[in-house]
Amino acid sequence: MRRWSRTRAASCWQTEATSGASVESLTGGALALSFELWTSVESWALNVGGKPFASVPAFIPVTFELTVLSAALASAAVFFLRSRLFPGKKSAPLPRVTDDRFALVLERDDPAARELLRGAGAVELEAPAHEADCRGGGR
Repeated sequence: MRRWSRTRAASCWQTEATSGASVESLTGGALALSFELWTSVESWALNVGGKPFASVPAFIPVTFELTVLSAALASAAVFFLRSRLFPGKKSAPLPRVTDDRFALVLERDDPAARELLRGAGAVELEAPAHEADCRGGGR
């Protein structure tokens, strides 16, 4: 489910991260509320001070917290899966970047920018691998 973002700050296609987080947050909230209702009514029903067994207003804070937690975990999982960052993956795409070098990513391959960077002492220049990813093409 891709939508085009019209803001200048996010000019790439929006992926399924937002819909995945929304679905997971609703699922997490529903599971939290159903678990709280099940434990207070069915599994471990206690009559405390004459309060009703299914006291939903008391369950709202925990339900909200678990909704936010499940949305955050789903967003992180979608990010790692879309970025292909799996545990134990060994790759060094830019060696020495954190030691004594830095990387500069330009939006497009411009010959004038290449000459400017070469004149400034650039050690290595690469053409962009996936230039079409943010322009509606690509995946």
